[in-house]
Amino acid sequence: MERLAWGKAGRAGRMLALICAGLLPLSAWTQEADTLLATADETGPTAIPSGEAATTGTQTAHEPQAPSVSPEGEEMSVPVTLPRMLSDADIARYRRIFALQQQGRWHEADRLIRQLDNRILMGHVLYQRLMHPTAYRSRYRELRNWLRHYRDHPGAWAVYRLARKRGGPRARPPRPRRTALPIPAARAEAAPAPLELQAHGRSREERQHVQRFFARIKREIRRRHLEHAERYGWAMLRTGLLTPSETAELFGRLTKAFFFAGRDEKALALADIGREEAADGLAGEAAYDLNWYGGLAAFRAGRMQASATFFAAAASLSGRPSSARAAAAFWAARAFWRLGQAEAAAGALRLAAQARESFYGLLALRLLGDPLHFDWRQPALDADSLARLMQRKAVRRILALAEVGETHRADEEMRLLLGRSEDEDWPALAALAAALKLPASQLALTRLLSDEAVTAAMRYPLPDWEPEGGFVIDRALLFAFMRQESKFRARAVSRVGASGLMQVMPATASYVTGDRSLRWRRSRLYDPAFNMAVGQRYITHLLDLEPVGRSLVLLAVAYNAGPGNLLRWRRQLKTGEDPLLFIEAIPVAETRDYVERVLANLWLYRLQMGQDTPSLDALAAGAWPIYEPLDGEPVPALADARGEMAAGAAK
Repeated sequence: MERLAWGKAGRAGRMLALICAGLLPLSAWTQEADTLLATADETGPTAIPSGEAATTGTQTAHEPQAPSVSPEGEEMSVPVTLPRMLSDADIARYRRIFALQQQGRWHEADRLIRQLDNRILMGHVLYQRLMHPTAYRSRYRELRNWLRHYRDHPGAWAVYRLARKRGGPRARPPRPRRTALPIPAARAEAAPAPLELQAHGRSREERQHVQRFFARIKREIRRRHLEHAERYGWAMLRTGLLTPSETAELFGRLTKAFFFAGRDEKALALADIGREEAADGLAGEAAYDLNWYGGLAAFRAGRMQASATFFAAAASLSGRPSSARAAAAFWAARAFWRLGQAEAAAGALRLAAQARESFYGLLALRLLGDPLHFDWRQPALDADSLARLMQRKAVRRILALAEVGETHRADEEMRLLLGRSEDEDWPALAALAAALKLPASQLALTRLLSDEAVTAAMRYPLPDWEPEGGFVIDRALLFAFMRQESKFRARAVSRVGASGLMQVMPATASYVTGDRSLRWRRSRLYDPAFNMAVGQRYITHLLDLEPVGRSLVLLAVAYNAGPGNLLRWRRQLKTGEDPLLFIEAIPVAETRDYVERVLANLWLYRLQMGQDTPSLDALAAGAWPIYEPLDGEPVPALADARGEMAAGAAK
């Protein structure tokens, strides 16, 4: 092993030597403020130091891929086999160490740590110990020493904040480098220049008056005082202060509010007036909302000609995301079809189908009978790129973490590395993330790379995780929820406390597992296998509820908004037996978007796995899509909890 440069460490260096030799327990490290020196990974040169030399053999976390071929038949790059960072013995030791420390069995873990030949992952081992939620109380000196040598690791800011708390107001622990993911380049078409500056020619008092006006409009709508909002809007129009674009925004808000209140004729009338009053300002988001909700109100009222006109106008607006224009085009096709205008309907479907991976784009492709072909190739890593990446300590740690099965830690390392890398390294990092099956990193990279460099397989990664007890629902469905819920980030936490891959609430986890401790021990929900098992069990609960009836649309609504909201909306919304109209009439934008994204995810995962898409066929035909398991046996009903769950949903 390469000699460590002790420098002026003195006693600390001798103590670390004793620890490495197995003559002192790891806990001795906590008794000396300046004890911990960098491991071989942190002190070696930029090339792979001997303390972490690549082990003979192939990377166990990666299966070599066939050479990638471009659509034109040209080979893109020849993949290489990833080097092994750890011996088989160290892989087994690290796996056991992480498992023992999770249970708080420190002395047993210490014995295995002393046997390690390659200490490349000691930063992660110590982080797990110092930040254990229940079984270890870390001290300031331990946290400070960790930051001295491992502050380039994921979680460094959490350690820093805890060190400040433990050390008191005078504590000055080493500060980590602040790193953020790069801001992705804008992909959508640039919005057109505004027709006029909204504040042009106004006094300060007039600008403030307009701002207060829109704040009041939002407040009245939120309180469901729609007539008050409308009267206030007409009064403001008479002042002449509103620009055409602001007029479009006003009528768009009013049209939307009356549509969700179920007052379609009123919404349609306001949309018609808005188009006339704001004829010169019909651009951007305000114009889209005006036309979109006018089209929905007309469709639900049976006014198909007006509906087609509104939707066609929304689909033609530039500056909106392709998925939004595809939605408007698809609904225009529905209206044209009911008018008997098959040619116009087909043209609108072709426009919608241009957003191939969107919810309405996939429906349009199915109705047109076009083949559902997507690029399911993963990027390949060439030898030169691999050699360049291997100069990075973080990359070597990522490989080692993947070897020991700590995929979520490798994912965190990779996402941190993205913020510290130049854009020319992103394609190679994308290939490495694909080879190691790091789904969160793959998704993050798709937002950074150009559209031409991103394949469907990168946007819809297939993780290697498996729930405790195995899969009881189809992998495609579970991955569809995970992609939308957490973007495959194992430690994701929402503002309301939903945690982990499936964004499970602690109370929900406690209920479906019968473990009351989960209400306050959220840390277990960060474990991918456990979180997936809990989320999977909750999905089976929902599928078995009578209000859901195994409908995929209603399942997604219940998972996102709760069974209680689902029951209320099914009673209140006037949508008949039209599942698409039901989705668009849901009064919560987050839930509408959630349902469409989960279903699109499901269809694309089914296609990637070579499965049929019966739910896509059903929804394209206007029927409610039902969950049909395609991986194996049907989902077992959880009869023991059905009655209790239904009672909770009713509340």
